[in-house]
Amino acid sequence: MALLRHEFVALFFGLIATVRVLASAEEPAEPEEPSYEFFSGNVVEVQSGKLTVSRTIMDKQPERRSFLMKPDTRVEGKLKSKVRVTVGYTTTDEGDIALRVVVRPPLPKR
Repeated sequence: MALLRHEFVALFFGLIATVRVLASAEEPAEPEEPSYEFFSGNVVEVQSGKLTVSRTIMDKQPERRSFLMKPDTRVEGKLKSKVRVTVGYTTTDEGDIALRVVVRPPLPKR
């Protein structure tokens, strides 16, 4: 009977050690979303594969940026000239590539 108890205790501690090893193993990392940079302003021009946005910041010169639009670029809203947008983009050797474009509601009239 004492031998059986020792085997049981050894089996129990072996099981605990196995669970600890499995629990400490690294879980596979989830794929990260691409990191965005952001640019907000008004659409100046929409062409096939290209979007140009302009913004004006107080006491600074207006800034105009163009973004390449790929087939996998997500556009939320109706994209047309003069609408406010926020562009999530990444910079590559090709240029600034729009990954996501969100059309914003118009500003309220004063």
